[in-house]
Amino acid sequence: HGFFWLSTLFRFRQFLINRKRDRNIGVVSHAYIYRLMFFLYFAALACCYIDVVISQRTIQTPYFAGGVFLYVVSYLLRKNSLSALKDMFSPDIKIRNEHHLIQTGPYEYVRHPLLTDLIIESLSFAMMASSLLGGIFVVLIYWPVIIFR
Repeated sequence: HGFFWLSTLFRFRQFLINRKRDRNIGVVSHAYIYRLMFFLYFAALACCYIDVVISQRTIQTPYFAGGVFLYVVSYLLRKNSLSALKDMFSPDIKIRNEHHLIQTGPYEYVRHPLLTDLIIESLSFAMMASSLLGGIFVVLIYWPVIIFR
């Protein structure tokens, strides 16, 4: 259970940092999407946690190991993506006056590596918890919002 709480605190901290860091002026479209993704991210974590607590099943080692592996992959992808973006990062969908297309790092291979990171990371939580409820929530509710963005 500790890993879920630590990751929740880590993501909440990132949310606050991203809000403070994004001071560049630009035209924001679909401003509600980031907040909705943030809310659904924690709802997915809650589904996984509730599923484990209610079912009282033990964590299954192969799923947990696979989930940890996916979490590490998503963390490295996020770190490299943010490094490639530098000052162009914005949690919102924003076009700036000095906007330019990033084509280095993970952006050389994937159009939206930060969104790919969220998809991988959300799947990792459901796997670590061996949570069918969390997996269904992630695939049917969280992923469509990410893809819409």
